[in-house]
Amino acid sequence: MADEERILYFPVDRYYYEREREAGFLGERVIKYHRTLTAHLKVLLKDSLEIEDFVELAAASGKCERPSGNGR
Repeated sequence: MADEERILYFPVDRYYYEREREAGFLGERVIKYHRTLTAHLKVLLKDSLEIEDFVELAAASGKCERPSGNGR
């Protein structure tokens, strides 16, 4: 794939709102489930995963605001 055809950025709209959505995949309609990294890690930590260090990438300043409440 040529460099000019590559997708360089993916939009992250409403990242903190966990939800399901319908999307097309290989010509079929599928249900996709979005969960935050926090949600995934909480499940793993509850099941005794031990983490010594972790750094999550942050959005550029002012580009991603966390909603008030639980975001659901």
